[in-house]
Amino acid sequence: MSTISYSEGGNIGGIRECYATLYYLLTSLNPITFRAGFGWDEMEFLPESASIKDTATRTENGIEYNYTVVFTFNKQSYNMYHAFAQYIGTVGILKVTDNNGLTRLLGTLKNRVTIKTEGDTGDAATAVNDYKITATWLNDKPAIVI
Repeated sequence: MSTISYSEGGNIGGIRECYATLYYLLTSLNPITFRAGFGWDEMEFLPESASIKDTATRTENGIEYNYTVVFTFNKQSYNMYHAFAQYIGTVGILKVTDNNGLTRLLGTLKNRVTIKTEGDTGDAATAVNDYKITATWLNDKPAIVI
């Protein structure tokens, strides 16, 4: 019998860093190689507004790995909408590092992350005006950990 340890010291929630790119700017994911002149776009989200959740489920077709990344920006703007317009849909690859230092690469060149955006002005002047990004990815293999 083996032992699975579930206590390895400190445990900090949330996401530290999130980077995105368009799949066609990459030539390889292992190792990560970009076409000349391209790289990651850094997402400078609202502190303590980002999370990554994953589930693994056994189905009749094998194990499905499902990931959801959510991060929020505080204030809608023309520039925000314009910057994310290129990512809406199924064109993105994400590199997400949580606050414990675990970095996951979500998406493949053929099975990309699906990204949707949501803006909310709130209903009063004192309400939060934000812009939320939700990225989902379903795959038959877990995310690459780098």
